Amino acid sequence: MSYGHPNSHITDKRTVREQSKGAHAQKARKLAGNVSVLILPLFLDKPEFRKALVDWQDHKRAKRDPLTQRALEFIVADCEKWGLEKSIQYIHNAIKSGWKGIYESDSPARPNNGNIRPKSDGRSPKPSQEDLLSRQPEAVRKAIEEDRNP
Repeated sequence: MSYGHPNSHITDKRTVREQSKGAHAQKARKLAGNVSVLILPLFLDKPEFRKALVDWQDHKRAKRDPLTQRALEFIVADCEKWGLEKSIQYIHNAIKSGWKGIYESDSPARPNNGNIRPKSDGRSPKPSQEDLLSRQPEAVRKAIEEDRNP
């Protein structure tokens, strides 16, 4: 039989106030970036738009890139300017492209997250002989000219 303190079975030594702060912070983290609690303008409050936002949230979660409630508010502000159809299109395009943000797809400057190389066939155009020769030092050019014209 143990004759310890009557509350020795309690392992969490934090005060009730500290425990409630931790629970509140944990709940706030759970709600951060939560699309279901997001208040949307009426013209955007459609199931297909919420689905696109949930898809975006899943995309960000898969990339381990946190999506805050404030970031969602900025996204909604941009989507208000773009309209329903274009917003959904831009969200899907950003997911397909693996982008970290949502951008207008018809904007002239496309974002490059630093990890996506421009698409090409893997080969650069072959430079001409004259171009290769012009890149050589003067002494090398003279030696090549002498070899060509003995």
